[in-house]
Amino acid sequence: MALLIAGLCAAAIIVALNVRNEGGPQLSWAAVNRAAVPAGNIDARAAAKLGIPLEPGAKQRHIHVALRLSAAGSWWAAPNGLGINSDGKALAIHTHDLTAVVHLHQPLSHKPFTLRDILALWRLPVKGDTILGSSYKILINGQPASIDQPLYDRDDIIIQLSGGPELPAFDWQAVPLKAVQ
Repeated sequence: MALLIAGLCAAAIIVALNVRNEGGPQLSWAAVNRAAVPAGNIDARAAAKLGIPLEPGAKQRHIHVALRLSAAGSWWAAPNGLGINSDGKALAIHTHDLTAVVHLHQPLSHKPFTLRDILALWRLPVKGDTILGSSYKILINGQPASIDQPLYDRDDIIIQLSGGPELPAFDWQAVPLKAVQ
């Protein structure tokens, strides 16, 4: 049943991101986020297959990155509740809201997290040089970047699919965050 729901969600994302502004129906980024990955979507076993541990209790690097996806004349933030299990436990990669901020609680013994890790958790399929079947470019802090480069605190990540609008820099001052440890 969970696989069926996940498949339907993935199909909804693909359809939504292929919608163009030329007279087609409009879909808000919040609706895409709700459809993308429902809260409680992934258990510890599934996360382990992706190489994403549960949130560590003690020694960790606490990193915040902003992640926005630009496509079809609109943009989307990482979904609310990404990486939060139905039992309330958080994975080491998770979101708490729709601000576009992704929390990376990286165990000190774990390899650095990358954008590929976040997209795998979000279930946005990356195949070769396409995401959701569309060519893309990645900008981190305004510079061209790789999907596999390590992420650092306050990185501003924009994935621009073909046809996506240019986005301004993320406003970190507008997002209240606890001090990074």
